[in-house]
Amino acid sequence: MKTSWDYNQNLFEDLIEFVKSKKGDPKNPESLCHFDQIHAGGFRATINLLNLIDIKENQILLDLGGGIGGSARILATKFRCKIINLDYSLNYCITGKKLSKLCNIENIFFINGDATQIPLKNNLISHILLQHLNMNIKDKDTLLEECKRVSTNDGIIVFHEWFIKDNLNIDKLKYPLPWSDNPEFSYLITYKDFLERASKYGYEILHTEDDSLVALKFYKKIYEERNFSNPIFSKRNPEQIFENIISALESNLLEVYTGILKLNK
Repeated sequence: MKTSWDYNQNLFEDLIEFVKSKKGDPKNPESLCHFDQIHAGGFRATINLLNLIDIKENQILLDLGGGIGGSARILATKFRCKIINLDYSLNYCITGKKLSKLCNIENIFFINGDATQIPLKNNLISHILLQHLNMNIKDKDTLLEECKRVSTNDGIIVFHEWFIKDNLNIDKLKYPLPWSDNPEFSYLITYKDFLERASKYGYEILHTEDDSLVALKFYKKIYEERNFSNPIFSKRNPEQIFENIISALESNLLEVYTGILKLNK
């Protein structure tokens, strides 16, 4: 499976060299986490998410759209739970598996698959992580239906997602953006719409916070430092990507929300 943003077929090797060039240790997940997560807020945003949830040792967490496993490796070092990292990109799954093996982490399982057709049994997952996935999924209802199917009766979704602030302004967005190089593969909805759809499938909101300012500061810092060399952006136009995402946040076209949804089956 191929994505609209995954162009580096030597990602594992290039990332190892990149981490070493930054004086990091690719065998140490606490060092690697500074470079293997490109979502808004980086690894600190993931830590913030983890602080919102209570995971028991015997539970199973599913990271949908987990990329190369950056968030999963943080979870693996913080909790003793099993983590399933599902991503549409085969290259990302292979890279993530290699990185996790290098870090000697064994409780992460990588699956190359579609978040609207999750290849797991019913009532299996206690916690689902949605971290910058929503805007790449066209069929939101099937996504939420699948989350409900694989979740336990009181399953939790912890999310960190991008939303369009007003559908009337969606054509004002300039591409490329971090999740897509063109509007063809970008499926943004409003936060209100997301919550209404989640409610339809039995989810209630337990916690929510606006992280738009955190995202803006994160991308501004990268842009000001001209820190565009991460090989995850290979063959893309990272400078333009950051200019566009900063502009969209400053113009209040986009917003980022973190929150917790609890399922009542």
